[in-house]
Amino acid sequence: MMETREVWLFRNSFPGVKLPFYPRGGGINCFSPGKTEEHSPQDFCEICWVARGSCIFDFGNIRAEVHSGESIFRLPGERRFKQVSGRENAVIYYVTFDGKNASEIMQSFGYKRGAIPSGKCPVILFDRIFRDLVSTSENDYRKLCASYLELMAKMAPSPPEPETSSFLHECLHRIKLNSADCNFNINALADELGVHRSTINRAITLETGLTPHKYLENCRVDYAVELLVNSNVPISEVARSAGFSRTNYFCRIIKQRTGMTPGELRKAPK
Repeated sequence: MMETREVWLFRNSFPGVKLPFYPRGGGINCFSPGKTEEHSPQDFCEICWVARGSCIFDFGNIRAEVHSGESIFRLPGERRFKQVSGRENAVIYYVTFDGKNASEIMQSFGYKRGAIPSGKCPVILFDRIFRDLVSTSENDYRKLCASYLELMAKMAPSPPEPETSSFLHECLHRIKLNSADCNFNINALADELGVHRSTINRAITLETGLTPHKYLENCRVDYAVELLVNSNVPISEVARSAGFSRTNYFCRIIKQRTGMTPGELRKAPK
């Protein structure tokens, strides 16, 4: 399980700035199985994106189980209740915003209520929002609104990938969604799908030319490189966030793939 930090950045006012809506806060929930959280209704919108595990969200009229790679939004005045489902920890990124146009803007994207299959949680975008929430610059307030709109756009249901079979698509989809979990491997995938490991190996190798293990490792490396280049997250946390349980092995793999150590890659000209 990756280490997470709680972020509580709630702003009370935006003096002298007229905005289409007002970003209010954000954070990361890291919940153990069975954990519940309930708050009284508030007059703001909330976007939640499950980065790992699964969680039941109950907003009164809307109740849905949201899994890793899915998002959900809550409107002002709705109940705020979360309960972890399943047997693994859940990691949920969220942001809040309000203003007289907030609800209209959120609903204008046309998303269904309930779980939205949005794809992998955009951790880098959330981190940017968390950093900018502490700014006091008027221009940064406006940029923050743009980041929120970018997040809303990213919630769009992910189109299905090209596939030669529904089974192959399901294998690749689950590998990508679970790649950040260091405990996830091809044996776990085989157990989930109820097939023998060799069946998965044959399907993925024939289609991609890579073994399932190598495909999983590539997903982890791609995400790690993105974090290294675009964030200041400590290298040890990058390793955990990308699904590598050992930092020394992570550093060796990055060196093999890129020709640079994680530190050198981070300092390289963009």
